[in-house]
Amino acid sequence: MNKLISPIPGLTITVSKELVENDEVKFPLREAKLIGTVIVPDPTTRVVLASSNVTDYEEATDFAILAPKISKDEVLSFVDEDDDMNILANVPIDEPLVVKWTIAGLGHKITIYYPDGKEESYEQL
Repeated sequence: MNKLISPIPGLTITVSKELVENDEVKFPLREAKLIGTVIVPDPTTRVVLASSNVTDYEEATDFAILAPKISKDEVLSFVDEDDDMNILANVPIDEPLVVKWTIAGLGHKITIYYPDGKEESYEQL
């Protein structure tokens, strides 16, 4: 059975049953691809869930994917209930995702999402 996840009210993402482990969806999803609001198996990509993770007094207003080069149709962006900006992105399976978040009034934050699931963030004021 496919798994439905709802990161925010009004947005439902269907995840193929082959990608669900113990009734859970854990990101990054290796060998997966986001097509619209459906995540299906694909041996060449992984789906990364990236979040601005700003504090209560900050607000992410925009983002740019610095690496790898991917088209806009490979990305789904949304704002969650905590007002964090989030993206789901298709990334080549062994390449890091590098996102530049614009933080209102404060500058930028660069976050690197590695293929093994680790993350590093750097502030740019």
